[in-house]
Amino acid sequence: MFTLLAGDDLGNGFEKADLDGDGTGVFNRNTGAVSVLRPPALDYASGIVALDGTPTKRLWELSLGERLNHRPVLGDEERAEYVRDALNLNIVRTTDYVKSYNSADHVFPEEDAALLEQIAEDHGERPGVITTSTAEDVYDEEGVLDLVDSTKHYGNVLGSNEYAEKRLGAVIGSTHYGDGFIKKWGAYAGRAVEDPDRSDPSNRGANLSYGSFGDEVLTHMREHETLQAAMRFGRDGRGAVVYVHTNTLPEWVPLAGEGRVVTTWSDGMRQVVRAVEDLGGAPTAEIAAHPAVEIGRRQVFDHLETLRRRGVLNREQDGEDGRRVRWVDGEVHRLNDHGEVTLDAVDLDDLDAEEVQELARSSIYTWEFLNRGGGNGGDTVDAAGAGARTSRWPAGRGDAPPDPAD
Repeated sequence: MFTLLAGDDLGNGFEKADLDGDGTGVFNRNTGAVSVLRPPALDYASGIVALDGTPTKRLWELSLGERLNHRPVLGDEERAEYVRDALNLNIVRTTDYVKSYNSADHVFPEEDAALLEQIAEDHGERPGVITTSTAEDVYDEEGVLDLVDSTKHYGNVLGSNEYAEKRLGAVIGSTHYGDGFIKKWGAYAGRAVEDPDRSDPSNRGANLSYGSFGDEVLTHMREHETLQAAMRFGRDGRGAVVYVHTNTLPEWVPLAGEGRVVTTWSDGMRQVVRAVEDLGGAPTAEIAAHPAVEIGRRQVFDHLETLRRRGVLNREQDGEDGRRVRWVDGEVHRLNDHGEVTLDAVDLDDLDAEEVQELARSSIYTWEFLNRGGGNGGDTVDAAGAGARTSRWPAGRGDAPPDPAD
């Protein structure tokens, strides 16, 4: 109520009110929501230490209500060495695009299915997947979940060790909690963050900008979340191979390889493949007449030619009618059902027991410490928790960090 009565208009649809030493309230006039940031009571603390592998200093200071000195333990080269050698984490980037997966319209299930199928083919097992809850729903509808071992989503994996023994993982898509989320944190800091001009082609994807402060929040919820998700795998000291299908990794992160989804198959291509597998060998007309095929003869011929050029189908003269050709299955059975994917060969090093024990000592598991109960009310309260537990958003069930009830 005090926020509604005493808030100062920031000019971007948000109002801010200082709550007399009890935190900061912000009012979003577009949604009618009031949120309150309440730093923990640290009056009796003789010192404050905040530990974070992917810190954003300004957000830490807002969450704790204290000024902090940022002292990096490792430089970029040392951090890269730690990820590569100490954690034995082999990261393979498979796209040059941000792939913000918080809208079902922006999720590409066919492309992702092709990637996941190829990963399983190359490694002989299905990967664990971390993505957005939106993508999980799309995958469920499109049958993509049949290609993975299990899935988890952003916002519910920080501090988790459920993939600690998983040697093969995929982080697909990045997360974005919406313009209102970034503007809200700007309001906590008394900064009027404006909506980006998405009509400008130069202000999209990796170049999307909300100004100096807003970009700090954007990096924190996008690049830092992507890296944290990748680091959920192989945390028992044996390491993991992790495919990252978004280009939002921090620049210093070492890559063990690259990959790309070259193309995805159309429904017509999949129909032709099924017909060829069923017939084994047949002329174009017989393949076009197969019950599985619903496209015209010319399209069938084009798809058959594509398969021949890719080296999985052979063409020979028909012995019964020399005027026509006969298509013979070469290695169609080895074809990815969803598309063509190229992945650099990356093998996980086998470590002996002594090496595993040494590496395991470098990891601190905080799942029990970080996760705690708490419901969400109509209005919201942002809090860092008791002391400096984590600089990232409190664990919750959705992609967007919840505002846990005080």
